[in-house]
Amino acid sequence: MKHYIIVHIFVFLFLNACYPVASNKIELKPKTETSLNQEEAPNQEEAPNQEASYKEEDINKKTKNTLLNDLTNLIEKANTHKEKYMKMEEPSNQYEMLVFKLMRWGPEPRENVSSNTERSIKFRKKLILF
Repeated sequence: MKHYIIVHIFVFLFLNACYPVASNKIELKPKTETSLNQEEAPNQEEAPNQEASYKEEDINKKTKNTLLNDLTNLIEKANTHKEKYMKMEEPSNQYEMLVFKLMRWGPEPRENVSSNTERSIKFRKKLILF
């Protein structure tokens, strides 16, 4: 008996999810912005053809405004995203850092890896490749 009730509850929930109640259905409205200037009612003296043309122009202006706003928002997001990955400038004295100053070739020549001898330049190039 328990399983029978549980199965009926799941079927009921599934059917409600698939077929929502008609009162919940709302017509989709285009994403447009309205302003007080655009909502002014046209004069009653004008012909119906002119009213229709004004309505079409208002709709076109609204869609253009939303498209421009969407575009500017996307550009701003792209700029903020680009700023995250800006390449940091390397210091001009990067080979004078503490690590390279402490590295030496050994007891014989007593020269640092940061010096500009042929041996140290080759070593740094090989080090960068890895």
